[in-house]
Amino acid sequence: MKVLTLVSPWSPQPSLKEMLRDEELGRSPRQSLYQHALGSVNVDRSYFQQLPAWKRRLYRLLPQEIARAIEGYLQRTKYDAVVTWSESLTIGFALLLKITRRKFPHVALVYSISRTKKAWSLRAVASHVDRFVMWTSHQREFALNRLHIPPAKIVWTGYLVDHLYYKPMSVQTDTISSAEREMRDYRTLVRALEGLRIPCHIAARETPGKNDRWVQDIRELSPLPSDISIGPLKDLNELRLLYARSKFVVLPLLENDADSGTTVILEAMAMGKAVICTRTSGQRDNILEGETGMYVPVGDAEALRKAILYLWENPGVAESMGKRGRDVIEQHHTLDGFVEVVRTTVDEVLREYREGRT
Repeated sequence: MKVLTLVSPWSPQPSLKEMLRDEELGRSPRQSLYQHALGSVNVDRSYFQQLPAWKRRLYRLLPQEIARAIEGYLQRTKYDAVVTWSESLTIGFALLLKITRRKFPHVALVYSISRTKKAWSLRAVASHVDRFVMWTSHQREFALNRLHIPPAKIVWTGYLVDHLYYKPMSVQTDTISSAEREMRDYRTLVRALEGLRIPCHIAARETPGKNDRWVQDIRELSPLPSDISIGPLKDLNELRLLYARSKFVVLPLLENDADSGTTVILEAMAMGKAVICTRTSGQRDNILEGETGMYVPVGDAEALRKAILYLWENPGVAESMGKRGRDVIEQHHTLDGFVEVVRTTVDEVLREYREGRT
C-alpha cells in the first residue's frame, strides 16, 4: 500500500527524520507509526520544502490548505489512495475530483463537520469521499441525519493517544492542571479555584492569528491568584511530567459541538489521571461518568468547584478513576488501534475499486 496523506497546516509537522530522532530519544509519541503502517507520504511542511523552487513560489500565493489540496490532486496517481486529515482538505481535494469528473480512492479523517459552511460543502462533494472516519458521536449523528451521508460510508472509532508514551509515572502528586487552547473556559476555572489554595498550572500559549477567548479572559482576571499559573511548556516531556504531578486534570470548555479537549482528556487518562470536564454538545464520548472522571455543566463555576474539592479531598477516588481511565485507553483509544482502523479502511476502499463497486 502506498498512500498520500494531506495534513492540516495547523498541525505540528516535523519531518519523518525528526520524528524518528525524537521517538528514539523518548522525546515524543510514535508519530511515525502512521506513515510506516500505511506507507504514507505526508504532504506537510517538510514535503513542501523539497518541491522545486518555482512550485514553492507558486504555492506561496495560495492559502496553505488550497495549496495542499491541489498538490494532492496533481500527485494522486502516483499512489494507491489519498487520505485527507481535516475538513478543509477533504472539501478541497474532493471538489477537485468532482469538477474534473475523476474518481480516486479517498478516505477522510474529520473532526468537526457541523459548522454551516463546512457542512454544506461536504454534502456537495461527499460523492467523492469513499469513507469518513469519525470519532465524535455528535458529528456522526449530524453526518447521518443532516448531511444524509450513508451509514456504510462512515467508520466509527475511538480517537488516538500513544499509550506507550503517555503512561503512569511514579512521581509525587502536588498539583492539578489543565492544558491547551481550543474552546477553553479558563475564566470559569479561575473562578472555581478562588480561595481553595489548590495549586494549578494551565499549560497554554497564545497562538498568532487565533482569536482565543481565553486570552482576553485571563487578561481581564489578572493578576491571577498566587496558586494559579499559566504559560506554555517547553516540550511534550514537560507536559507529560505535569500530567504525572497532577492529582487529576481539569478541562473547562466553552459550549461547542466539536471534539474540543479530546487530546488532553485521552493523554491524561493514559497517564492514569481522573479528568473533570465540561459536558458540551461535542464532548460527551470520552469520560465514563463516575468511573474515569466527572462532567460539569458549561460555565458553572460552583459545580466545577465542588468537583475539584471532591477529588482533591478524596485522592483514593481520583486514583481509582485514573486506573479505570488507563484501562479504557488500552481497550479503545490506542494509537496502534486508530492507525489499524485507518489502514483497514483504506484496504477496504481499494478492494472496492478493484471489484468495481465504488
